[in-house]
Amino acid sequence: MEWTGHSEHLTAAVGMTQVWRPDTTEEAWRLKRQYGTFASYVAGGTWLRTRWESGSSVLPPYLISLDKIAPLQAIQQLESEQEAVELRIGAAVTLAAIESHPLAGGAVPLLGKAVSAVAAPSVRRQATIGGNVMSRSGDLIPALLALDAVIVSYSQGQYERQPLAEWLAGDGGDCDKLTVGFELKQVGGSCWFRKIGRRETFTPSVITIACAYRADSTAGRLLDVRIAVGGAGMAPVRLYEAETAAESGASGASVYAAVRKGIPSVADDYASAAYRRMAAANVIAAELDRAASG
Repeated sequence: MEWTGHSEHLTAAVGMTQVWRPDTTEEAWRLKRQYGTFASYVAGGTWLRTRWESGSSVLPPYLISLDKIAPLQAIQQLESEQEAVELRIGAAVTLAAIESHPLAGGAVPLLGKAVSAVAAPSVRRQATIGGNVMSRSGDLIPALLALDAVIVSYSQGQYERQPLAEWLAGDGGDCDKLTVGFELKQVGGSCWFRKIGRRETFTPSVITIACAYRADSTAGRLLDVRIAVGGAGMAPVRLYEAETAAESGASGASVYAAVRKGIPSVADDYASAAYRRMAAANVIAAELDRAASG
């Protein structure tokens, strides 16, 4: 399936905001280029609506809805030369659709576990994977990082693929691009996902952790360890030093220290930077030690 469609559009008015509903990726991109900062892309709109209602951003004069662009609503299995599940997930696919899909939520269990931990079921029926990632602090991002996801964007008639980790490390100055989807694969092995919040459910996370690995039971070692962390107000990151320590068979104390070193220093009214580091390091060191000994 190509990231293309048929070109038509409808318009509607919501208060003082005009809503465009293009049929193709190219048309959506051209509308955004035409209106610039006076327009925003919107799919599920859950994150944007929260920002508008809180006053942290202003409802723009134009909204460009992505709900009629068929490829952005699709989940497709890609051809793979290896024994791996490779998926392309459109940016406007809802979290509920991912959760129930036999490939996205089933064959790639880390993504399925992460999706089920986001908000309430009613929100997941509307929120999209693209919106979660574009927020730059969504709970899905650590899972996607641990899956070595690639972000696919469109600009000036061309599609560009970029590692999600690389995109996150940028300054966000890519407003001329439309995110159309994500590509990822799960080679096999084990995984786990943890969301540590201020309450048990449905709250912004203090720290979110995703981990994927393979276990060599004969040698008692972990292979291909991928660990990523995120949280409300914190830029998600891969913990490369902790991954190396875990793969080398280093002690739990060494893994613990590497995790604490790799987590950004971010504090808010609910959790200090020290608490975020301690909580993440405790969980990661304990889980990896259990996996290695098991």
